[in-house]
Amino acid sequence: MRDFLPMFGNDAPQAVSRFRRWQGISGKTYLVSVYPIDDCPDYVDAVVMAIDGTSGASVWVGEAGSGGHGLRTMLQAAALAGATEAHVHLLAGDRPARRAAIKDLDGRH
Repeated sequence: MRDFLPMFGNDAPQAVSRFRRWQGISGKTYLVSVYPIDDCPDYVDAVVMAIDGTSGASVWVGEAGSGGHGLRTMLQAAALAGATEAHVHLLAGDRPARRAAIKDLDGRH
C-alpha cells in the first residue's frame, strides 16, 4: 500500500484504507474501493460486493447496472442481511468482464 502514499498527499492514510484486494476462486485479484454500505456512491456498470465488515463475509455480489434506485435497493437489502460495507470494483470494462468477475468473486463462499 505504500505505493499509493505519494499520490494522496496528506490524505494518504484515509485514502489508502479505502482500497482492498479480493481474490477470486480463480486466483485473480480484484482491487476494490470500500464504502460504508449506506454511503456508497451511485456507480454505474461496476461490480459491487456487499460485505459484513465484522466477519469479512460476502453477503451479496452483483452488478451496479445503471445505478440509481436499483443499486440502492440491492444495497439496502444487503444491509438488512448484515452487510456494512460496499466494495466496488471498477476495472471490469464491459458486461462480460463484470459477469466473469462476479462469478469469480461470488464463488469464494
